[in-house]
Amino acid sequence: MDESVDSAPECAGLPARAISRAYLAIERERQHMALVQKAMYLRIRKEQRARLLQDMFTYWPLALGAVLGIWGPELRVFAAECSPWAATLLFPFSALAERSDLRLPWAVAQSLFTILPYAQFPLDGLLVRLILKRRPTAWNAFGLITCMHVLMALYIAFVSGSFSELLAK
Repeated sequence: MDESVDSAPECAGLPARAISRAYLAIERERQHMALVQKAMYLRIRKEQRARLLQDMFTYWPLALGAVLGIWGPELRVFAAECSPWAATLLFPFSALAERSDLRLPWAVAQSLFTILPYAQFPLDGLLVRLILKRRPTAWNAFGLITCMHVLMALYIAFVSGSFSELLAK
């Protein structure tokens, strides 16, 4: 309120006369508290927006996985052309779905083999996001995902008997 309220007519329903100092002090305190409350709400809203942006930033692995998942089958074909072990290392879930010793019905195995190249990177992105919630760096998450892929590829190699062929030679 920029105007002086000392002799405002009909101020707050009071008749036109001098307003007491106590009333003026209360009115100024009320205005001050309204400003403080407004500033507090603005600060809380700013903190909530910052927290929302920070929470949204933690989903970058999932977004990157979704983008890479679009080109999953092409990446699998490219990796298989380079070397078969690269395709097994990059796409262990689909390599595992190929295995006949899992005893999956043929239709289920074909469906998984079709879907899993698309789903591999989003699943890895989800796993990285879960790891980053507990671990401080992206290198830890990268190391754990790499370790998981290597262990799955080793499992497939052991089950398929390719290591025993190498050791026999």
